[in-house]
Amino acid sequence: MDASTSTKGGRPEAIVYSTRLPNLGNQTIKNSASTTMITRSTAAGEPIPPHFQFATAAQSEETMRFRVEMLTYFSAVKGKWGHESDTSFLPTIGMNEKGGMNDPEFEKYFLENIVRLYPDAADVPGKRVMLKVDSGPGRLFLSLLVNARTLGFYLYPGVPNTTAVTQETDQNYGPFKTQFQQNLSDLSDARIHGRHVTSLPPWIVGLIVFGGVDPESGHIIQ
Repeated sequence: MDASTSTKGGRPEAIVYSTRLPNLGNQTIKNSASTTMITRSTAAGEPIPPHFQFATAAQSEETMRFRVEMLTYFSAVKGKWGHESDTSFLPTIGMNEKGGMNDPEFEKYFLENIVRLYPDAADVPGKRVMLKVDSGPGRLFLSLLVNARTLGFYLYPGVPNTTAVTQETDQNYGPFKTQFQQNLSDLSDARIHGRHVTSLPPWIVGLIVFGGVDPESGHIIQ
């Protein structure tokens, strides 16, 4: 808990625990790793393959590593998008220090995840693709905007904090968020009841998103 009444600010040591969890009384970790998930859908309602951005301490791309087991929980996403017929693509992954998006990472996400969905896109009438995005990092990155326009993609950034007005995010992803939270709750309960480790490593995020069998408890997420 933060010392909100302190004149000097800062965060003193705090112990937060639940009687339902093992290892009671452990100090909370204030700098745990985070994982970002990016997903979207087309105007026709087709899902875009998700992208997972993981945190890493590696100082270069050559030294970045990920758990191969992570791929066993990834499922291909099927759609037509800009192809002649239905096509399937797996999710994409990225890594940086904080496990979040910045200008270069968002550009790489666009080039590796989005462009492949519209192979016939071009900056000519009838071939352009508009991407409506939120106001996060990278949306006004000059290098991205130049590459996107050259390939026939136009980015349309949304106004910050307008979810309550447009409701697009809530309408598209409200049910997904609800199911994700339910899967996470069910998985946590299964591990608690079986007296298994309750911490979930980042590489297991695909289990909660797509479903599968928990390697610790054997619990099945549909």
